[in-house]
Amino acid sequence: NKQGTTVTTLAGAFNNSATGTVNVNNGTLSLTGGGVSTGSFAMASGGTLQFGGGTHTLNSITASGAGTMEVSGGTVNLSGGTSTSNFLLSGGTFNANGNFSTGSFSQSGGTLAGTGTTTATASGSTWTAGAQTGTGTTQFNGSLAISGDGNKFIGGSRVVNTAGTTTWGGNTGGNNNYNRILNGGSGGTINNSGTWNDTNAFATYIDGGITFNNTGTYNKQGTTVTTLAGAFNNSASGVVNVNNGTLNIASNFSFSGVIDVDAGAIFQASGTTFTNAATGVISGNGSVATPTSGLSNSGDINPGSSIGHLTIDGDLQQTLAGVLNFELTSLTSFDLLTVTDDVTLGGEIAVWNLGYTPTLGDSFKVMTFDDRAGNTFSNLSVNGFG
Repeated sequence: NKQGTTVTTLAGAFNNSATGTVNVNNGTLSLTGGGVSTGSFAMASGGTLQFGGGTHTLNSITASGAGTMEVSGGTVNLSGGTSTSNFLLSGGTFNANGNFSTGSFSQSGGTLAGTGTTTATASGSTWTAGAQTGTGTTQFNGSLAISGDGNKFIGGSRVVNTAGTTTWGGNTGGNNNYNRILNGGSGGTINNSGTWNDTNAFATYIDGGITFNNTGTYNKQGTTVTTLAGAFNNSASGVVNVNNGTLNIASNFSFSGVIDVDAGAIFQASGTTFTNAATGVISGNGSVATPTSGLSNSGDINPGSSIGHLTIDGDLQQTLAGVLNFELTSLTSFDLLTVTDDVTLGGEIAVWNLGYTPTLGDSFKVMTFDDRAGNTFSNLSVNGFG
């Protein structure tokens, strides 16, 4: 029973057998000499069980209580299923080779590794520095704050799943608070099915070895440039909102979800190819910058959020499946699509009446561009008229 409010350090090997029970009722019990444990550890609220050095082997231990388990140094090898209320990784290496569940997960240093699944079931998780590697999975079911200027490494085919609200921000200098792969290592994967808020006040990036799969909502909110250098996959259920600044996709990009760009903001595809697939939608009042090859559109392009002005900065090629949607409310209020370079027309032009009363002779210039290839639209649809 650890009862005092201060730190007790056991520097020799500490083995908690199957019949053994460790109760951390107050303060911190720091184990720095390694050992093998199969017994029970209970951390009361305000108590911390700290693995601070040596090599600890934890075989199907039982953990309980509202306190904190911390790895601050050495190596901890965990097997079997274990759960705890709060977990802090501040140094050393935590090899979770079994399924490890915790209420909140905080990482300020060290390395999370192993082949198992580490799940943070509650909100309030934080990641300010350190690495996550190995073939295992980290699952954040609640809120996660990825913040500060420290490096966050993902490698060794690690999969990081974010299902709640993730806030990525708080950097104080250019290209800080970035995710990158471990030096010389293989990449990893981020799967976002929740809401990912990119609030960084300075430029930042995610390294080219990391794949980002978005099936939820990605909000670019900071006014600077965020570069996603690896593969970025925005699925049919995925929504990307560029509210401020520039979101730069540096790889070849084909998507089937939604990209909405607010006025003054830029969505940039700087790889070799840029394709809006059949179920994809590009909308908003901002600017969409294309690579040299232009934007190949097989989905929908909707200028404005209602009536508005969208700019395609580059070439636009309309396929037979592509649709350009233009809404009209009056002779002076209607959608406009500006293409700064050349267009190849095709597919459908769709006109939507949002209250306009037709008058013989009225005309609407809904699209401007540099040069046009000899193609024309293959279909015209008229919606909302008598």
